[in-house]
Amino acid sequence: MTGKVGRNDPCPCGSGRKYKKCCQAGFDEKDFHYRRWRRVEADLIPELLAYGLETLGPEAIEDAWREFHDYAAPGAYDPEAPINSVFMPWFLFNWIHETKLPDSDFPVTTIAASFLSEHALSEDEEKLIASAIQTPYSLCEVVELTPGVGMTLFDLLRRVKYDVIERSASQTLKKGEILYCATTHLDGVMSNVGTSPYALRPIAKRRSEEHTSELQSRS
Repeated sequence: MTGKVGRNDPCPCGSGRKYKKCCQAGFDEKDFHYRRWRRVEADLIPELLAYGLETLGPEAIEDAWREFHDYAAPGAYDPEAPINSVFMPWFLFNWIHETKLPDSDFPVTTIAASFLSEHALSEDEEKLIASAIQTPYSLCEVVELTPGVGMTLFDLLRRVKYDVIERSASQTLKKGEILYCATTHLDGVMSNVGTSPYALRPIAKRRSEEHTSELQSRS
C-alpha cells in the first residue's frame, strides 16, 4: 500500500468492509497511544541529556560520538547534524559507559538506566526507558509504506517482520531501502525510538545476509 486510504475506501486488508469500519478503528487507538508515548519521550530526552552531561561531564557526548562513528568521526559532535535522530537515542539509551557516580551498584551502565535507578518517575516514563534500553539497533528492509502513517519493516538480522507507526520517515523512504533503527513495543504500538536519516540502497540487504551467514557458520 503506497497511497493514503480514505475513510470510505475499501479496507486494504481485503475484508470487503469500508476502511473506517475495519482497520481504521484499530489504527485510531494505536495512533492515540503513539502520540502519548511520543509526548513521554519528548519530555524525557532533555532530562536524560542534562543528567548525562552533569554526571559524566560534557566530554561524554564527544566520547560517545567517536564510538558511534567507530572512532572515525568526521569532526566534533554537531548538535545540528541530521544523524542526531539516531545518535541521540543511542547515546542516552544504549551507549555503555563507566559511571562516575560514587557507590554506584552499576559501574557499567547506560545514561537512561542510571537515571531510572536514581529518580522517582511516572509509570509511563519507567516503561518507556525500560523498553528503550532493551531495544537493539538493527538493519531493516522497508517492505510496505503508507506515507505519513507508517511502514512494514523486515529485520534483516533477527529475521522478523513487523509494522511500525512512523510519520516522517515513511514520507521519504522507498520500498526496498534499508533502514538503521531501533523499535520499541509499548501498549501494542511499535515505533522507532531511533531512526537513521539516511537509507541504504537495497544492495545492503545482500551484504547483511552474507554477514549473518558468516556469523552463523562460526557458531
